[in-house]
Amino acid sequence: MFDRFTQKTGLGQFTQKGTELRHARLEETRLLNDLAVEQKEVALINTAIDKSQAYDQIAVTEFLGTKKCNSVNHFKTFQIAMESLKKAMDDVNNVDHQWTKAERQEVGEMRRLVKEMASSGVSDADRTSIEGDEKILLEFYIKGNKAVKKALSAFNDVHKFHETVDSALLKRHYNSPGNVNLVVDLTGDPKLMSALGKIDTLMPVIRSSLAEAVKAEEDAVAMTISLAKRIKDKWLVK
Repeated sequence: MFDRFTQKTGLGQFTQKGTELRHARLEETRLLNDLAVEQKEVALINTAIDKSQAYDQIAVTEFLGTKKCNSVNHFKTFQIAMESLKKAMDDVNNVDHQWTKAERQEVGEMRRLVKEMASSGVSDADRTSIEGDEKILLEFYIKGNKAVKKALSAFNDVHKFHETVDSALLKRHYNSPGNVNLVVDLTGDPKLMSALGKIDTLMPVIRSSLAEAVKAEEDAVAMTISLAKRIKDKWLVK
C-alpha cells in the first residue's frame, strides 16, 4: 500500500490509484504498435533492395550489357527475378498502407495526449517538447512514404518494360522445346533493346528511393523508441 500511495509521475506525487495521464499510456501502446510496423517495413524494403539488385544483374548487366540471352534457362532466370522483385514490391506496398494508417492514428492519439497534458497542468515546456518530437517522427513518416511511392512508381514502369522484353523473347525465340540452348542476339529487336535501356534508367531510381525510405524509417524507429521511453518514464505511474 505504501508503494501505491507514493507513486510519482512528471505531474508530481500522488496519493491515489489512477493519477497518471490516461493518454500517456494509450500513446505509449500506440507507439509500440507503430514500432512493430516500422521494423517490419524496414525488413521488407531491405528485401526489395536485394531483389532489385538480383533483377538488375540479369536485365541490365547480362541482357543489356552483353546484348544476348544465352538460353531458355537464362530467360527463365529473368522471369523468376521479376516475379521475386514484384512480390517484394507488393509486400512493401502493403506494409506501407499499414504505416500510413498508423500515422493517422498516431496523430490523433498525440493530440489527445497533449490536450490532456494541458488540462492536467503539465508545463508548456514539457508539452512543447513532446509535440516537437512527435512532429519530427511524423516528418520521418512523410519522408519514408514519399520515397516508397517513388520506388513503386518506378517499379510499375520497369514491370511494363519487362513485359515487352519477356513477350518478345517468349514469342519469337523460346516458345519451342527445340530452342533450349538458343543464343539470342538482342540487337535484332530495337523495341526490346529500348525497353532494356529504360529498365537500366529506372532501376537506380528504385534502389535509391528504397534506400531513402529505409533511412527515414530507421530514423522513425529510433525516434519511436525514444519517445515511447520518455512518455513511460515521465508520465506513467512508476
